[in-house]
Amino acid sequence: MTSHTTVQTRYLPRATLTGAAMTSSSEQLLAVIDYGAVEPLQAPCPVASVALTQLNGSSLCEVWSSTAPIERGHYSRIEFASNGEVLFGVYQGEEPTDVLLDRFTYDIYTQITQLTTREGYPHVLRMWNYFGDIDGEQAGIGRYQRFCMGRYQAFVESESEFEEYLPAASVIGSAGSTVTVYFIAARAPGTPVENPRQVSAFRYPPQYSPQSPSFSRAMLKTWAACARLYVSGTASIVGHATMHAGDIREQLSEILQNLQALLGHASRIGQTDLTAGSATALLKVYLRHATDFPVVQQGLARILGDVPALYLQGEFCRRDLLLEIEGIYAREQSVRVAAA
Repeated sequence: MTSHTTVQTRYLPRATLTGAAMTSSSEQLLAVIDYGAVEPLQAPCPVASVALTQLNGSSLCEVWSSTAPIERGHYSRIEFASNGEVLFGVYQGEEPTDVLLDRFTYDIYTQITQLTTREGYPHVLRMWNYFGDIDGEQAGIGRYQRFCMGRYQAFVESESEFEEYLPAASVIGSAGSTVTVYFIAARAPGTPVENPRQVSAFRYPPQYSPQSPSFSRAMLKTWAACARLYVSGTASIVGHATMHAGDIREQLSEILQNLQALLGHASRIGQTDLTAGSATALLKVYLRHATDFPVVQQGLARILGDVPALYLQGEFCRRDLLLEIEGIYAREQSVRVAAA
């Protein structure tokens, strides 16, 4: 995915990310996200190693790069890189056995808000969260619910009106005990976008979590002459209810309707066409069952064509969800943000 912004995102074969290739490019690496690798990738930038199996049949990495000079640093357990326009941060650490997940999540998110404020990039646009046993329980409360509790507490302490600025986000269950959170933050805010077909996650009834899932359905941001929409993990949910439990084809169809509605709403807010076919897209597809991969890949190809997509096996916050899709959509033109 290319644009006039100084930040680029693409999927590249892991084998091409050698030392020589990294140093020969005119772009500098902000971060590399490596999925399912046995050996850690060595790169001169923050690297997140996520324990999710790739289903594409080839080993791809998610590569974030910059055409502007980069500065790198550490804050507590967060490794970060910034280029004057954005800051990309990676937290990765083993989940302690003697600390509840809500407290551990609170500590991670507090570190993130402290870092972004200190470095002058206070507006977090997009977050990715991966941890093990997402459907399990801990001390009588679901682990996903505990994650939501910790995230909520960190946000509310950093900004009393935080729900007006919530980043887009994904939360996926991965293998093992490593917790990975990576994020992109900016000096200037983006515009949160909600989906007209869905209840906003932060307005969900308490049956889903004692504290609300704290994320926006998407985040719209203008980089120079490029409108970019960061889309959260999108599932087969209408209102706040799961649709088509157990049916992968129908869940895919419902997700595509949700994406269409979200892109249409974002296009109206941003006054530019971000719908599929008008904007370039980069997708990430999470599947609960590897056996569903051919059905989903063929279905997406039939409807969306040759869109770059990374397929990963993971778990979700609800046991009846089989599939989630997230993406980055970009349109090369000026954007005037209107009232939502």
